[in-house]
Amino acid sequence: MSKKPVDEIEDDGDEGFEGERRVVQLIDDTGATLPAEVVVELTVEGNLYALLTPSQPVVAILCEDMNDEEAPLEELEPSEISGELMHHINSALRDFGAALQVRADEFVLDGDLAPEIYEESELIELEGDEETLEYLLIVDVEDGMKRYTVALPTEPLIYPAEILAGEKARLLSDEELERYQEVFEAALNGDDGDED
Repeated sequence: MSKKPVDEIEDDGDEGFEGERRVVQLIDDTGATLPAEVVVELTVEGNLYALLTPSQPVVAILCEDMNDEEAPLEELEPSEISGELMHHINSALRDFGAALQVRADEFVLDGDLAPEIYEESELIELEGDEETLEYLLIVDVEDGMKRYTVALPTEPLIYPAEILAGEKARLLSDEELERYQEVFEAALNGDDGDED
């Protein structure tokens, strides 16, 4: 499921994350679903839209060539991970009370990580296409040639979506996101006025 960044949105003090959370099933192009919590919802032109964040931690699997110090860290796609590697990662995650799963083309952690993980784990920064991304390193797995690191982004993922019947939602297209960008930004900044 491709993430659709909402540029220059600032969530001051996690305002949108307080209170009881509504969970919907975010559907991707293949029909796979990802449970996601509603951060902000608003009505635009008679339709219900929302900014969603995954209800379980979405992580990255970073791959490092152990024989080449100059090789950059690469982020694996779910389609690139073997069953054997998934097994080794889950064996390592068992000590932290979690398991790695693939849902809607995302790596999702099932289970609750101990609070110490967030307090004691190392932080790293990686240069992304448009910005520097910060990750919390959870666990490493090695196969002699490569090191695979389960890393949790420190910034929550945000998906702009349209809320559908039956507590389901669909991702907005790039064109829709561009059209409603200012409306989403206004909603996150505390302007509750709906656009009709």
